[in-house]
Amino acid sequence: MKNYNLMLASLLILVGVGAITVSCKKQVVKNRKTQVEVVTSKDGGEDDEDPIIQGRVKKKHSLSVIDDAYVETISYTTNEISQASYSDDNGEFEHQVPVDVYYFRVTVPGESTPFITDTVTINENSIVTILIDL
Repeated sequence: MKNYNLMLASLLILVGVGAITVSCKKQVVKNRKTQVEVVTSKDGGEDDEDPIIQGRVKKKHSLSVIDDAYVETISYTTNEISQASYSDDNGEFEHQVPVDVYYFRVTVPGESTPFITDTVTINENSIVTILIDL
């Protein structure tokens, strides 16, 4: 009888561990990374104004511009969207944001998965080029 109770207890423990393991699974979503180049620019804007990001979205290999890309400037510290807009016919966008660390999420027309950049520190006016690997 002791062996039966021991086997039953062991089985219940294994089932319990299995249930915990299954309930702790996380969904992994793969984001498509891309490259971002930043050049700081001291021209324009008053010292007490938030920095302005002048950006351009381009294809990485051909360097042709991508128009109508939806560009979101997202605070790394809060994970909130600070600014968002579509790139124009020249692939350009402009966002005025508070000093912070940011990353960009770019949705390109015809692509279902957005592209995510590495983080960049924006503490003064900056020129940003986002290179999309298409």
